[in-house]
Parts: sequence; C-alpha cells; structure tokens
Amino acid sequence: CRMTLALPLEGAGPEAEDTALNAGVDAALRWLREEKQLAVLDEPATEVLSSDGESLTVEFTVPLLPREAVLDDCIGLHPELRPAPVPQRVVDGRLELLRLSHYALRDSDAPARRNDAVFFDYSVPGTAQRGESFQMTIGGPEPCPGLGAALCGKRAGERFECRLPGGAVCCGVLCRVCRKEYPVLDDAFARRVGGCDSLAQLRARLEEQLAEQERQKARTAALEEAIGQAAARLHAPDISEPLAALYSARLTGRLQEKLFPQEGAFEKYLAAQKLTPQQFEEKNRPAVCSHIRKRMTLLLLAEQQGLSPTEEDSLA
Repeated sequence: CRMTLALPLEGAGPEAEDTALNAGVDAALRWLREEKQLAVLDEPATEVLSSDGESLTVEFTVPLLPREAVLDDCIGLHPELRPAPVPQRVVDGRLELLRLSHYALRDSDAPARRNDAVFFDYSVPGTAQRGESFQMTIGGPEPCPGLGAALCGKRAGERFECRLPGGAVCCGVLCRVCRKEYPVLDDAFARRVGGCDSLAQLRARLEEQLAEQERQKARTAALEEAIGQAAARLHAPDISEPLAALYSARLTGRLQEKLFPQEGAFEKYLAAQKLTPQQFEEKNRPAVCSHIRKRMTLLLLAEQQGLSPTEEDSLA
C-alpha cells in the first residue's frame, strides 16, 4: 500500500516534524488494520516530500498480506525441541576461557615476547596520529600490521620503529613490559570470580548456562523448521517486484547499520566483493522473498488462532 499523507504541524523544527510523522504513521496503520481489516507484513517506509512550516507531506509505503493468501491444513506451530547435550570438554573449555580472562599483570625487565602486555607511546611523523600508554598484547590484534614484531624483543625504555602501509613510519618508546599471570582453578578462584562456594559449583553453573544456550538454539531451529514447513503449504500470489525491491533495500540498510556502522565501511565491503549496491540487493533477493513468505505464514497462522496482526507482529 502506498499513499501520500498530509500531516499538520504543531510547532516548528525537527521535533515537531517527528511528532507529526509518528502520529500520521500510527493513524495510517490503525486505519489499514481496523477499518480495512488488512494485515501489515512489516514496518512502513516513509519519505518526506515537502514541508512548508504548517504541514508535512509524506509518502507512506507498507507491505500488506494479500487477501487471497491461504494456508492448507496448518493450524498452529508445534516445534519439536531437540537440544544437544553439553559435552564436558565444552564446559572445560568455557572454564579455561574464564581462567585466562582473569590474569594479573606483573612488570618485567625481560625483552617483550609473545603474549606479553606492552604499554608504549607512539607517533607518526607528519600526521596527527599519536598516543600515550597505548596497550596491546603481542600476538593479539594490532593497530597496524607489523607493530607486534617491532615491539617483540624490546625492553622497557627502548625505542622502536614500524613501517606502515603506504610508506609512513610509526615510531615510539616502549614504556612497560608485563607478563600475564593466570590464576589456579580452585575453590578460591570460584569464590572470587563466580561468587560460588566451590569450583564444582562454578562448573555446574557454567554447564547450566551452556545447556540453556543449547535449548535456545534448539527453540530457534525448531521454530524455523516449523515455519518453513508451514510456508510450504502457503498459497499466495507471486511476490511482486516492487515488494521484493522494498524488502531488499530495507535489508541492505539494516545490514549496513548493524555490520558496517563506520562511515565508508559498507562501500569498502562492496568494492572488495566487486558488487554494486543494486547487485548486492539482487544477490539477497531469494532470502528476501523467503522472509516475506514466512511473514505471510505467521500472519495467516495468527488469523487462524484469533490473534490480531498487531499482537502477532510483536510475537514474531
């Protein structure tokens, strides 16, 4: 459904426009659901066309469940949960990660080596890049390639240099070299880190947490399987190109916000994949159409069970 909304403004500025836009969208959705008895597939998209200070003109677009869409012999979802048991080696591994994350630092006069924590001052001549008491672990993530190798073998107080990509040079002074001292897995560790009376109690708590994670994974997998089986019984018209394009653009926007929050990161990803934004959307079109069919299935199941689309949207 696409319509143009003329919304009155009460006041001036961005806050007044946001208030009018939110009220207009809510009113349009209520009209579609209550007056027209239509089920909304997903959140609406809005585009401000104009604003003259007294009113706001907005184009409102929202995907709707087709009236002719039906489900054959499908009442409710009955997913079968199959949580996997938690192997003891997984519990042991989680306990070891917990131990390794609670190390203490001890200053060392020895040359820096792999896994040491180092603190250093640095600068890149000719640029504004500089830092004081910057910390990193040799062998771990590096702010620039080769920095760990340049620091390895140096003692506190010694200078270092590292050539950066592009020819610039990072130089600085190694301030501290610290060895990492790891705790012993015993009852004292369990009391200090986990608030448990004993190591056995801490192990049992970790096992319970991991088991709950497996149950959550099983619920998600079972629900996906049940929705997929129900979607196979769905009879609906072919998904239109405008609807698929709308969802593809929305998916691209969500992925960009979630996975590439830094400015220019999404463009770099597309360049590395040798894709244009349009090609990226087309590549994800099958997944988008599958998502639309699942949304249709959930809404039809909601109607069969007497739920309103609004309640079903919140449950989904």
